[in-house]
Amino acid sequence: MPILVKDKHLQNLKEAIEGMTGTDAEIADVLNVPTQEGVEYAELESRPVIDALGTEVYAALEAAAADGSSASAALLLGYLAYPGTLAVGAGTGGRATVDALVDEGFIPASTRDALVAAAEFPAMTGPSLGQTLGIGLISPEFVEQARIYPELVEQHSAWIARQEAKV
Repeated sequence: MPILVKDKHLQNLKEAIEGMTGTDAEIADVLNVPTQEGVEYAELESRPVIDALGTEVYAALEAAAADGSSASAALLLGYLAYPGTLAVGAGTGGRATVDALVDEGFIPASTRDALVAAAEFPAMTGPSLGQTLGIGLISPEFVEQARIYPELVEQHSAWIARQEAKV
């Protein structure tokens, strides 16, 4: 059974779990989840993008691409045709194309913003609470120890008193 031996770790963990409900394993799982540090973007599949644009806007893009009046329209249709996805994260070609289409008046800014929001997901790359506390991976046994921390301190103090009495 793993045990925590440093009082500061036990005390910090006791404070962290105060008020948390669930089994020791469930609490340990929560404490081991990395924290969110920013946002990442998934690539959007073609069909939801086309649906978001609507048939009127899509037809206008096709016409502008066909007559050569908008290279951005041709690029967007190309992204949607092959590879069949659109990357709209900051710094991507897809995002630059969508931004250009907003500037050209083909797509409303609200549609672009909705596409970007649909692609966003939290980047869970930060340290877990266990890492922040200096413990690392928190086991259910650590949670159990933290729950009974005052009792452990009493037992330890009693043991020290007995050892000193023997001397």
